[in-house]
Amino acid sequence: MCDRGKFGLGLLIGVLTGLAAGYLTAPKSGKELRADIKEKSVEVYEDAKEKGEEFAKKAEKEFKKASKEAKKAVEEAKKKFAKK
Repeated sequence: MCDRGKFGLGLLIGVLTGLAAGYLTAPKSGKELRADIKEKSVEVYEDAKEKGEEFAKKAEKEFKKASKEAKKAVEEAKKKFAKK
């Protein structure tokens, strides 16, 4: 084989190898990618919703606790001022 033949064969093997690698590593199709994005966004939304609900419950609990403490402090202050 002459040098040009070797070059052509090498070029052909390189192109075929590149195409095979490209097909094997190509990203998903647009339809598949959109489905994955939708699925992930639903997961993120549900997780955020759950965390938000947990935060709201904790905030409500702390608010009630602080409110109770404030009422207690007000009553104690009224008693102290009533004694004077």
